Amino acid sequence: MFPVPQQNFTDGAQFRAYLVENFHPEEITNELTILVGLTRRTQAETLDVLAKAGFQTQRQLGAVSHLRFGDDDGAFETYFTYEEGSGVVVFYTNFRKTEEIPQLNSFLYGDPKTYPLFFRPAVMLAIVDGLMERFPNLQIVEFTARRHPGSKQPAKIRPDARRTFSYWAGDGRETLAELRFLYGVLPDRAILEIPDEGKFGVDSRGFLTFYRGNLSIVFEILGTAISESRLTVKAFDGSAFQVYPIRTANKSFDIPSSKPVQIRLRRKLDYTEVDEFVRLLDSEGYSVLNLTAEEGSLFLSADIISTSGQRFRVKATESSLRVLPTGDPQFQALMEFYKFVVDSVDAQAELAT
Repeated sequence: MFPVPQQNFTDGAQFRAYLVENFHPEEITNELTILVGLTRRTQAETLDVLAKAGFQTQRQLGAVSHLRFGDDDGAFETYFTYEEGSGVVVFYTNFRKTEEIPQLNSFLYGDPKTYPLFFRPAVMLAIVDGLMERFPNLQIVEFTARRHPGSKQPAKIRPDARRTFSYWAGDGRETLAELRFLYGVLPDRAILEIPDEGKFGVDSRGFLTFYRGNLSIVFEILGTAISESRLTVKAFDGSAFQVYPIRTANKSFDIPSSKPVQIRLRRKLDYTEVDEFVRLLDSEGYSVLNLTAEEGSLFLSADIISTSGQRFRVKATESSLRVLPTGDPQFQALMEFYKFVVDSVDAQAELAT
């Protein structure tokens, strides 16, 4: 694990400023990997869940926790920060992504109140395009680009096909632009190389990878991720499910009340797409019950059961989807549905805050 001396950091920002000045990739094994997640838990609750998952706190460096999973040669270590006021958790490690980091993914995907950050395609494009404008000599040396079923991104060639392109070459910048134009694919992962500045990777699953050079650029991208995450958490802050007890002279009964999460769509849904919407839900493991849909100005209502057994109601108009919990809202299940909408319905869909 890369060394950090015993000191008290006031927050994640101070820790990252320290790393910009003191992290030397040539002195460690493997690249620095940063994982970002969202949680509806407090910092203390998050550390408690991590402890129950097998992570032990080796050192407390003020607002930074040095965590360890396992013992002896198979141990995995990471630094952990919790961004106050945003529900964002960040892990920093130089252990291998394919072998040790899955322990963190087990936590991020396994805790019902936590979910990995995912960069929406619009955000990924903004990050890559912004860096290309800022650094005209930037090259994309590796990328993965995808087109999901139901995507309405413009495509010149067979727009109904599901596609995945993986590419390695020095002309990835030009090739990605060509594939976007011809096949309507959007970047899912990219490794960027900027002469005299460094090499780093961005992955839509919330991975940032630093190979060499100017670490501050990676943390600028992380800042974008944290800002995006704050908006996501704010949108979910308004969702709730409550049962109000009502008593009259003759009887008592409960009235359920639900406040929705609203997903705004950039393109309008049409009644003719209802069957395809249901088919896509089914292909991703969702069960659809009590479906009603009205032609004209689209109105759709359905009860949906997620792969984890969470039930919620979706009400759709041509420009938005409202997701109403039918019980205690599970953050992970709602985030998975939002990601489904982004992947399969509208790549530019965003949460209303």
